[in-house]
Amino acid sequence: MAPSKQEKKFLLELIDVYRSLPQLWNVKSDCYSDRNKKEMGYETLLQKFRDYYPEGTKEELKKKINSLRTSFRKELKKFKDSSRSGAGAEEIYEPSLWCFDALFFLIDTETPASSRSTIQSSEEGQNEEVSEILSILYLAAFNDSCTAYPT
Repeated sequence: MAPSKQEKKFLLELIDVYRSLPQLWNVKSDCYSDRNKKEMGYETLLQKFRDYYPEGTKEELKKKINSLRTSFRKELKKFKDSSRSGAGAEEIYEPSLWCFDALFFLIDTETPASSRSTIQSSEEGQNEEVSEILSILYLAAFNDSCTAYPT
């Protein structure tokens, strides 16, 4: 079931709070492995979660975040697959997830690390892949500037 306009607005606010708490999503952050900081982050996010779901639990919050991340990952995979197939800019998959843009900060965490190579480091390969995705998204948005995602 698709979320209502009011729920979408709330979830966008929740995503903004989530983005401000890298200890919950950024594996490259030093605070990601700090249990105390993670727990404090979940408490902050849970307070926001309870604005819309007053009886919400930490487990329900984690399920909601996991669901959003899974949906983002699926849309990102469809997008990547369509852009690698040799299709033109007009044939590239346009993500239909209503909060895709809001979750785009997760792209580094959802892009698997490249395999090791003697030619380039895996971090360079990952950076190139992210740059390629951003370029394709920019071209797709530029070529179809009339399309807007509902909020």
